[in-house]
Amino acid sequence: RVMGMRSSKLTMSWITFGIFSILSLAHALTVKAPGDTCELFEATQLWGDGYEAHLIFVIDHEVHGWEVNLRFESELRLLETWDEVITTEDNINFKLTNMEWDADFDVGDTLDIKLNVFVENEGDFLPDLIHADLDGSLICGNGPQPTDDPTTPTGPTDAPTGPTEVPTKPTDAPTEPTGPATTNSQAGKYPYGDVIAKSLLFYEAQRSGPLPANNRVPWRGDSGMTDEVLGGYHDAGDHVKFGFPMASMTTILTWGGISFYEGYEKAGQLEWLDDALKWSMDYFMIAHASEYELVGQLGDGGLDHAFWGRPEEMTMARPAFRITADAPGSDLAGETAAALAAGYIYFNLRGDTAYADQCLENARTLFDFADQYRGTYVDSIPQAADFYNSWSGYHDELVWSAAWMAKATGEQEYADKAEDFYNQFDDVQYLPGEFSWDNKVAGAQLMLWDITGDDKYKSNVEDFLDFFKSTTYTPGGLIWLPVSEWASLRHAGNLAHFALQAASLNIDVKASLSFAESQINYILGDTGRSYVVGWGENSPLRPHHRSSSCPDLPAPCGQDEFNNPGPNWQTLNGALVGGPDQNDQYDDDRANYRTNEVGTDYNAGFQSALAGLNKMF
Repeated sequence: RVMGMRSSKLTMSWITFGIFSILSLAHALTVKAPGDTCELFEATQLWGDGYEAHLIFVIDHEVHGWEVNLRFESELRLLETWDEVITTEDNINFKLTNMEWDADFDVGDTLDIKLNVFVENEGDFLPDLIHADLDGSLICGNGPQPTDDPTTPTGPTDAPTGPTEVPTKPTDAPTEPTGPATTNSQAGKYPYGDVIAKSLLFYEAQRSGPLPANNRVPWRGDSGMTDEVLGGYHDAGDHVKFGFPMASMTTILTWGGISFYEGYEKAGQLEWLDDALKWSMDYFMIAHASEYELVGQLGDGGLDHAFWGRPEEMTMARPAFRITADAPGSDLAGETAAALAAGYIYFNLRGDTAYADQCLENARTLFDFADQYRGTYVDSIPQAADFYNSWSGYHDELVWSAAWMAKATGEQEYADKAEDFYNQFDDVQYLPGEFSWDNKVAGAQLMLWDITGDDKYKSNVEDFLDFFKSTTYTPGGLIWLPVSEWASLRHAGNLAHFALQAASLNIDVKASLSFAESQINYILGDTGRSYVVGWGENSPLRPHHRSSSCPDLPAPCGQDEFNNPGPNWQTLNGALVGGPDQNDQYDDDRANYRTNEVGTDYNAGFQSALAGLNKMF
């Protein structure tokens, strides 16, 4: 079998590691194609400030955990590699080690390591690989690899790095992955890990149901205890549990946890991410009451919105609405399947294989439900239409969920379905204008590239990234879409996350990273204020959010708290507010739900982008 870039198109993945340094010497020379010194190292693509190359060789001994050492002619700015953990002390010598799930190979297996090599400036000398060895056995090049100074640790070499996919059920994954993979010597502008921690607190503040003993939000208590399905998340500043956006935000959060695992690990937030994801995934598996039945909404939006107060004190009716074979919702069932398929990948990474298996079992059935019984969920749950209408229909969720099933299982059947759906539905082949809880077209196209490696899907993604460059921006640098009038920062966070996922799959890497950093830094304070409650300079004090506006019990809470001109009584730590207008103007006004409401979907893309940046910096 081939390791690295594998023969199966279902297992292509890209793990990007940023290794930034200032070159000690920059000089412009004629660009040459590297590979002169190491005959097994072939440059396959050149660009101004670097090149793509493959190191391909046959393994000459049985391995159970392996290490490849590389040495380049001179210092690099950035090295990227596939499916390996990478460490360096000097950006000349690099150590690549296996993922935990990719440790064992036989004599005669082929190893194909794909590398992207970057220098500081376009036109700079492109350093060649001059040495490579496998476990000390020379692969190619000149001379032995220098031995490590025993007094200078080179960093852990066995840390799982959160690949974009995993094989089916690793049996020896540690419960607590060891940590971090390669870190970046260049600090990020903001402490992204700290903001991840705050964002996870926001999700705790949104919990419905009986709260656990480790609840960290002291002003929250048990709520919705008579709901047909306990648990799950309150949607935004209200207390309805809308299944469609909840499923979408869970998929997005989990995708970030998979691709940017190291970002969470560096932040010390993996266990809290586990809890956040299980809070919704547990809910979905209970709501999946039978093979072709899924509770898709708890609470009536009209009744709920008429109440301003604590969720612990709700007295209105909380009806349950569901989809069935007779009243289907392919978008809702498909998105929930995608969330649980992503959960299967993530919790296998975490070593919780029993829970991962539960997720996959439910995902299989829900995907079949979405596929076999076609329809848009608001036709079956019209009570959701005024709040979360499925404007894009269900075709995007069918492609998206099939791709996630393929990624989770490695089964060709699902990949074929994803491609068949794409070819069947014209409305998933176009250039979208957003990536959101409703419209998954861009994500589906990126996932298709991930699982197939077909360039037509890569072209779709490149077109979407090019759209970022040509669209409107505010004077302060915030991307502005036609849908940005409502919660502009939600869309900026979603697109930043998308760009980082694209970069992790080697699409427009430099521009994607730059774009993502610019949008997240705008949110965190580049215009002189933070838009994250409880964090940063001049952060919002009056989010449109019922429970945080209430004083401590036993004081009453009602319309007076809504009209209170002062700050919310409680700090809704980590919540991303809707954000400014097209001129960067923002009014911290509780009554303005377009600019100052919060939402679980707002934080999902934002938090995942933070994890991506925290991995890089």
